[in-house]
Amino acid sequence: MNFLININKPIYLTLVAILIFLRFSIDTIFYYLLPQDSFVFSYWTFFSSILILSAFIYYFFSEQFEKNNNEYSNEKFVYDFTRIFYLQLLIYILIIFLPNNDTFYSLELPYFKFFISDVSTVFFALATIYLAWFLFVWLIRRKHKRTKLYLKIIAILLTILLVIELANYGFFKSLYLNSFIPLFLLVIYILTLLVTKKNNWIAQLERKPKIRLLWVSLANLILSILLAVSIIDSDGFLSRNTINFLSGANNFFGAVVLALNAFSLRIFLAVIVSLPTATIVERKTSEISSLTYLNKFIAETSTKKPDEILQMVTQLALNASGSAAVWLEVYHNGTIDIGATAQISPELIKDFHSDKRIGNIFTTIEKPVLVESVPENDEIKSILNYFHFANTLIAIPLYQGAKRFGTIVAIDTEEYGFELEDVAVLSAFADNVNLALENQRLLQESLQKERYRSEMLIAKRIQKELLPQNLPEFPKFQLAAYSSPAEEVGGDYYDVARFADGTPCILVGDVSGKGMSAAFYMAQLKGAVHSVAPQVNSPKELLLKLNNILFGLMDKQSYITLNCLKLDENNSSITFARAGHPPLFLKNSSDVNTIKPQGLGIALVGNELFTDYLEEVNIQLSNGDILMLITDGVNEIRNSSGEEFDFQRVFDFLLTHNSSAQKLLKQFLQNIDEFKGDAPQIDDLTVFIISFGCLDNTKRLKNE
Repeated sequence: MNFLININKPIYLTLVAILIFLRFSIDTIFYYLLPQDSFVFSYWTFFSSILILSAFIYYFFSEQFEKNNNEYSNEKFVYDFTRIFYLQLLIYILIIFLPNNDTFYSLELPYFKFFISDVSTVFFALATIYLAWFLFVWLIRRKHKRTKLYLKIIAILLTILLVIELANYGFFKSLYLNSFIPLFLLVIYILTLLVTKKNNWIAQLERKPKIRLLWVSLANLILSILLAVSIIDSDGFLSRNTINFLSGANNFFGAVVLALNAFSLRIFLAVIVSLPTATIVERKTSEISSLTYLNKFIAETSTKKPDEILQMVTQLALNASGSAAVWLEVYHNGTIDIGATAQISPELIKDFHSDKRIGNIFTTIEKPVLVESVPENDEIKSILNYFHFANTLIAIPLYQGAKRFGTIVAIDTEEYGFELEDVAVLSAFADNVNLALENQRLLQESLQKERYRSEMLIAKRIQKELLPQNLPEFPKFQLAAYSSPAEEVGGDYYDVARFADGTPCILVGDVSGKGMSAAFYMAQLKGAVHSVAPQVNSPKELLLKLNNILFGLMDKQSYITLNCLKLDENNSSITFARAGHPPLFLKNSSDVNTIKPQGLGIALVGNELFTDYLEEVNIQLSNGDILMLITDGVNEIRNSSGEEFDFQRVFDFLLTHNSSAQKLLKQFLQNIDEFKGDAPQIDDLTVFIISFGCLDNTKRLKNE
């Protein structure tokens, strides 16, 4: 077995192909030399069938599962489930086509029939085992408490079915054992219905993919019934083919198709139930709106106390995650205080904290934790002594800068009751409560100082916290960024986020206006970006969702221009969308071009008009290419003569300079300073440079 595990995919597939070729070849020899009911022919069919089935099963259920289960999104499931439909449709067409086509069979060519039977059955076997693999991967990905138990029972029953059928055609036929086959098939069907339980993810789909899933599941439901009848029917074409080529596998294949039928039925019913209700996608949008509301609440109200903010955040977290209870604990000088609670007694939490053995268990976590089954987790199950209903748990650490100050804890009464999406939502709340508390603290300080001076200082600190302190490093892309406000208060913004597929997302934007309103709209933008980006896979999708969230929340006189880049290292390319911002500058080996897809500023218009004007482009990169993103504060810089820097000087600089991102940034800033001279900076300026293919890693300059 270890030897097989070490064989790479191409070699393994070659061995399987050789095995099938040998089967065809020896079948042909035996066909002409021996009667098909001979002892030798029967045993050759029996043992070679075992080898072929084992090879197919091993290929799909070894390392392939681990590779495909790591990131299996809901959209990918809809796509794969559609492929299952086409695969079933092809099988059914072949079942109808092969045995009844007079053109093939009127020539009275028995061996041709025999060969077609062998080839088609290999395809049926491969397709059926692929169906089983698909079911296994998805059910494990959406597992609940009894998933592993049910799957083990199904695997045992499938093995027994295969052994019974192989025995029938290989050694002896037992009517006693055969009488259990219908019972086994019924149990497999019922267990598949039970294991296909965790379908809340369907509500997260938007309407279009949900409608598609409805029709695909219905089609799979119907086709799987037809296939199961054809496979299990001993007089059917597919059953007879299976007997000839893969002795005894017809009931095994029939059980797999029946399991697919049960799976399709459960998915179909789940889609039907979720159609009339508000989707989780809409709920997520509401959650993000709550996050932006929290920032706006802090920005416009200086009289709220920290305790009121914590209580509001805790209640929002309860509603967003669908938890049974949520509390927020705060750490100060070695003590643990209860910041806020929702649906749980503060006295119960105090009793828990008083236990010196486990009372500080949440103070040690450094990143978000999901415990899907508290009773099965030896490290944390002792909390059941206090919270007997806490069968599932999420704990999110809270930070202010680098300082850990508390934890949000959410619990549910059902094991495996939380989804991974709930962790992401609560993490977003944690990020925003950090910012909200910091904003609130700064606002309280501003009341004690002269209004204008306090406003400028607070805005500067907020802006510094909004911008990333260190840019990430990538094998093929090097990043360097610089941002400088014209005064204490700035409206420029840049950031690095991650899309749902893990690829980096570069953003450079500019909030209209000045003063505190611009700074707090930046806070709203950052919170929305880091909440939405993990749910989408393209710049266009991100800009659409941001506009949908922020339109109506911002003042009518305010808007945001924003550039969004997706860096794809695997394909050496970028995907770019723009919301009314200055263009992207791209330097290649021979020229400098501006990339300017159409797009309106965020929060100017509703999503219908915004969508009509939003364009996304994909650009293939070559080694040494340079990308530059700027805000309008760069091209609008004036010297002492009143002359603007304009885009032409950006062109000229890129044409005459070629280096890593960090070196280019230093040279470009020096170029700006030489042009400006003693003239004042009249607007915020931000420069973000990306070099592709450079070998040295770079980091951005610190903000001024």
